Amino acid sequence: MKTKTYAIKIIALTAIIWFVGTSCEGASADSFTVLTSDVASTGGQGALPVDDYSGALTPGINEKPVPPPPVEEPKLDGTELRYNDFLYTVSDFITIAGYTGSGDSVSIPAEIDGKPVAIIGPGAFIEKQLIDVSIPASVTSIASKAFYGNLLTSITLGNDVIFVGVLAFVGNPLTSVTIGANVRFDQYSFGSEGLLEAYIRNGRRAGTYTRPDANSRDWTRQ
Repeated sequence: MKTKTYAIKIIALTAIIWFVGTSCEGASADSFTVLTSDVASTGGQGALPVDDYSGALTPGINEKPVPPPPVEEPKLDGTELRYNDFLYTVSDFITIAGYTGSGDSVSIPAEIDGKPVAIIGPGAFIEKQLIDVSIPASVTSIASKAFYGNLLTSITLGNDVIFVGVLAFVGNPLTSVTIGANVRFDQYSFGSEGLLEAYIRNGRRAGTYTRPDANSRDWTRQ
């Protein structure tokens, strides 16, 4: 009788493991998109993603990096508000949803109408040919593809940034990234798995991480 009971338990456990595995394989990009409702529930302190790739290249955890999930393009529905060249949505905080400017340098405002700019939304600055961007200290989360496909060589993230989404800075020739401590991101956030490895190797400490050129994966903390 005990043998039969154990067999049933093993079968049930196997089914659970299979279900969890297949569910993870089918995860959508929404898992990596910053959820504004979660930010609101934390008092505007920023949201964490449902899934976290931050351990994907930790030695001894995974032999192979996980392939990046598909990322949906941002969908602007015409209900966004406008502040100068910025499109945004508002709740207890501001989410930058788009940018209509044509210059190659942009300074993102720290607040709009008295509310802090807390989130850079999905694809907000995608392929704008930017060579310089100033991100305010008020920002806590940078969503997927937020700065995808620009010409940025260096970026500075404030100490309050806690999450950088998948592909957020991919397509930029980055050689310098200044980042706070314990930020959640993956090997696809900055387009270089070497940065994640260096960040983990340095105990996820704040600092400026650099590499010799945009083709190198050899990042070091300054």
